Amino acid sequence: MPEVGQAILNYLRQGRPQTSLREFFVKATAPAGAFANGSSLYTIFSRRIRRAGLKPEGKRGPHAIRYARAMSLLRANIPLKSIGDVLGHRSAASTQVYLKLATEDLRSVALAVPGGGCMRKTWPDREQALLRRYVAELELNQESPRAGKPYESVLRRFQMFVMERSTKGSPDRIMIEAWLRGCLQRSTLRLTIRRAQIVSGFLDWLVRDGFLTANPFAEICSTSRRRSTAAIVHALVSPDPDSALQRLRGLPRLGSHLGPILQAHVEHMKTLGLRYQENRFRHCDEFLQRRPGAARESLATLVQEYVTLAPSPAAQMERVKVGRVVARYLQRTDPTVMLVKRDRMVAREALRRRKNPCIFTKEQIQHLFQTAREYPSPKAPLRPLSLYTMFVLAYCAGLRMAEIVGLHLGHIREANDTIDIRDTKFFKSRRLPLSPSAMAVIHRYLLARHQAHAPTDAESPLFWHQHGGYAYVTANHLMRRVMRSAGLKLDSGRAGPRVHDLRHSFVVHRMIEWYEEGVDVQAKLPYLWTYLGHRDLHSSLHYITITQELLQRASERFRAFSAQAVRLREET
Repeated sequence: MPEVGQAILNYLRQGRPQTSLREFFVKATAPAGAFANGSSLYTIFSRRIRRAGLKPEGKRGPHAIRYARAMSLLRANIPLKSIGDVLGHRSAASTQVYLKLATEDLRSVALAVPGGGCMRKTWPDREQALLRRYVAELELNQESPRAGKPYESVLRRFQMFVMERSTKGSPDRIMIEAWLRGCLQRSTLRLTIRRAQIVSGFLDWLVRDGFLTANPFAEICSTSRRRSTAAIVHALVSPDPDSALQRLRGLPRLGSHLGPILQAHVEHMKTLGLRYQENRFRHCDEFLQRRPGAARESLATLVQEYVTLAPSPAAQMERVKVGRVVARYLQRTDPTVMLVKRDRMVAREALRRRKNPCIFTKEQIQHLFQTAREYPSPKAPLRPLSLYTMFVLAYCAGLRMAEIVGLHLGHIREANDTIDIRDTKFFKSRRLPLSPSAMAVIHRYLLARHQAHAPTDAESPLFWHQHGGYAYVTANHLMRRVMRSAGLKLDSGRAGPRVHDLRHSFVVHRMIEWYEEGVDVQAKLPYLWTYLGHRDLHSSLHYITITQELLQRASERFRAFSAQAVRLREET
C-alpha cells in the first residue's frame, strides 16, 4: 500500500512536531505530548467527519475507517484470510464483524430467470408492433392525425433492411453504414441525416426497454468529440469511414508531454470551487501532440509558435494566458523557467477589435417584444409567449441566457413577486424582485402553460415545449431569429446585436432612470451589481456603456451640482 507509506512520510516530514517522544502521533499544539487515550482521537475524527458533510451509519469515530478499509478490500475481491491479516485478526469470525454488505453489494448474487422471465417481444418483430408503439409514445398525433406516418415509414424500411441482412436482429456499424449508403443513393444527404436521427432515437428506445443490446449510433457518439448524428452520418458515408471516424474521435485528451500539468491545473482550479473549462487547454494540448519534437523544445518556443497560429489578437492573448499558466506551474520545480511576456501591441489591438455592445432604445425593445408575441409557430402554440417572456426577463431583470433556460417552476414566487436564480455563474444563487409589469407577464405565461397541459411539478422547466425544456442553444437560436424578424439583426451571420446585449441595455436604462429620478447613482451601484449577480463593481463596469443619453444625464447632474457649489461659495 504505497499511498499509506507516503502518508506516513508526509506526516513525519511536515506534520509531526519536532519532539523526543517515542509515540508516533503527538499533539500539534504546544506543549507537544502524546494523546492520553483513544477518546481524543475519536473527538478529532468525529469533528472532521462532520465538517466533510458525511453521515456514516453505525461507527462514527476512527473505527469507521477500519470498517471502510475492510469493505474496500472485500469489494476488490481480496480473500477473507488476507483481509484478516491486514486487520490483524486471528480468526475469520473477528473479520466478519467488519464486513457490512449493502444491498447493492448483494445484487451480483441473484440469478436471472432463464429466458428473461416473461414473454417479451423481440426486435425486429414481423408484426411491427414495437415501432408503432414507439411512434405512439412520441405523441406526434397532437400536431396532426398523420404526423407519425413518416416516422413509421422510415422505421419500417429500416426494420425490413435489418431483417433481410441479419438473423440476430442486432445492427452493427457495418449494417448501419450500408443502410445509410442505400438511403443516400435514393435521396439527398439532408434526408438521409433526418432518417438517421429518427432511427437513432428508435434504437435508443429499444436499448432502454431491453429489446436491443446496443445502439451503433450511440456507441460511435460515446467515443467521438462531435456527438451529433449529422457528423456521424457524414463520416460513415465518406469514401474512407475509418479515417473520418478517427477524425471525429480526435486526439487523446491531454495526451502531450505537458498534459499532466494542464490536467493538474484544471483539477486544482475546480477544487477551489470554480467552473473551470478545459477547452482552451485541450486545444493547446492538441497543438503539442501534432507538433513533431515538442518534448525537446523549450516552453517559450512552443508558446510562441502556438500564439502565432492564432486567428485574431484576442485569440493570441488567450493563448499567451495558457502559456503563462504552464510556466507558473513549471516554476515550482524549475525556477529558471521564464514567464511568457505579453505583447502590449497585440493587447491594444485586441481591445480595439472587441465588439461593443448594442444598447437598444425603448422603442426597439417594444418592437422586439411585439415581434416575439407574433412569432409564427403553428406547431408549438406556446412558443410565441415563451419567447416574449424570455425577452422580458432578459431586459427587465438583466438575466443571462443560462439563467433564463435554467429557471424551474419552483423558482417563481408569485406571492412576493420574486424569482430565484439558482446555481448560476460562480456557483452563486440570488433572489430577485421583479417589477409588477414583468411579474404580470410571467403570470400570463404560467396560465397559458397550465392550459397547454405542461408538467406542474416544481422541478419542471419554466419554459417548456412538448419534448421538454428549452436548451441553451435552442433558446438562443430562437431569440436571434426574433431579432432578425424585427429587423434588428442581419438575416445571416454573427454581425449585429446579440441576445446578451439586452443585459447591457438593462444596466444603461436602469442608470438613466435613476438619473431622471434624481437619486444618487453612486449610492445605488452596490444594489446594481448585487442584482446582476456580481461580486463587486469591477464586474459591473463592463456593462456600464456610456451612451449619449447617459452622458447627457450625468452632465446635467454635474451642472446642477456645480452651480449649487458656485452659488454657495459666492454667498460665503
